This record gives sequence, structure tokens and C-alpha cells, in this order.
Amino acid sequence: MNDESRSGKSPEEKELEKKLQELDALQEELGQAELDLATLQVELRDFERRYLGSVGVKYAELDEIEAIIAERVAAQAPQDRNAHEVAQEARTKAEESARSAGDVPFEEEIQKPPLSPELKKLYRQVAKAVHPDLAEDESDRKRREDLMARATRAYAEGALDELQEILEEADHSPESVKGKDPASRLVRVIRQISLVEKRLETIEEETAALAHSDLYELREYVLEAEDESRDLLQEMASHLDEEIASARECAASLA
Repeated sequence: MNDESRSGKSPEEKELEKKLQELDALQEELGQAELDLATLQVELRDFERRYLGSVGVKYAELDEIEAIIAERVAAQAPQDRNAHEVAQEARTKAEESARSAGDVPFEEEIQKPPLSPELKKLYRQVAKAVHPDLAEDESDRKRREDLMARATRAYAEGALDELQEILEEADHSPESVKGKDPASRLVRVIRQISLVEKRLETIEEETAALAHSDLYELREYVLEAEDESRDLLQEMASHLDEEIASARECAASLA
């Protein structure tokens, strides 16, 4: 009696079992990777708002005053082409700074979403259950993409109830019911493994890009300063206050 007869399983069924275990492990890894990426994105977004609310608005204020100074200098020297170019560049810079800080109220306290352990665990479960790279066809992919987008928004907002609702919706969907022949399932699982591996590579690249951004580096400096009981953003804001006061005096002298 051969091995297939003794086990009662065909070679396809045995290979399917192995691949399902591999896929399950990759799904766990993918869920954690998606969670880590989403958490980093949320933390950087919140830090950016904090930075703009305390420091960015002051840079915008300083740039506006410096633009006024440059324009007044240019007005006093109508034939000086260089002065007019400087004034135009200063005005463009001031407008860009104003746009960057425009959606953050001055010195508003930004509340960080409650990224609790329970929220993180639930998001990881959702990512594993509904990830688009596990779709069986285009219709299933679209459904999963919509659910994943909802889950990411809910996670960023700390909406635990919404995440739970998404998970229950995924668990009770018709697509969650399996029942095809082993050979077809094996092909599908192999393809799913390939897609998950590609997504993991993409997440690694996206995370690396964030980790090398100026915003990330600034946040690291701020966190290091906090470990030393220093508020680096407040120090930057105070320094800018001094520059703003000096610039106002200069602008007044040119009025």
C-alpha cells in the first residue's frame, strides 16, 4: 500500500496543507506589517500636525513679515530689479508657508488617537482577514480593498467599534465560505502567497521611505529631547518668536 493510500490524501492535498500553513504564517506577518506601517503613518501625521501647530505657524508668520520687508525695500527702489526679484521670491515662500500651516489652528493642542493594544490587535485581525492580496477574483479584490480602506481610516481615528463591525462583516461574507477541489485551491493559495510576499516587500519599502523622511528625522530629534526632559518644539517656537519680534521691528522701520 502506497503512502497516498495509507494517508488517504492525494499529493495535491498534502501540498495544499503545507501551502496553507505557509500562507497562514505569511498572513500573520502581513497583518503585523500592515499594523506597523499604519501606526507609523498615524504617528507621523499627528507629529506633523503638532509641529505645524506650534512651529509651522510661526515660520509662516516670519515668512510673511520677511515678504513684507522685501516688498517695502523693493517699493523704495523701483529701478532695482534684484530687489523686486527678492520680493517676489519672498512672497512665494510666504504663501507656501501659509498653505502648509493654514489648516492647523495656532497653538492648538492636537490629541493623538488612542492607539490602544486592543485597537492594534483588532486592526491586525482585520488586515489578516480582508487583505486585498488574498482575493480570489476582481470582485473579491474590490470588496476587500473597500474593507481595508475603511479599516485603515477606523484605525487612524481610534474607532474600535468600526473595526469590530468590519471584522464581523468579513467573517460572515459569502466569500469567506470555501469548498473547491484541492488542485484549484492549491493554485490559488500559491498565487496568494506570491501576492502576500510582494505586499510585504512593498510595505518594507514604504516603511523605509518614511524612516528616511525629514519629518521622521525631526520626530526622532524631538523624542530624544523629550528623553532629556526638553521640549524641542517649544525651544524652536521660542527662537522663532525672537526672530519674529526682530523682523517686525525691521518692517516697522521701513513703513
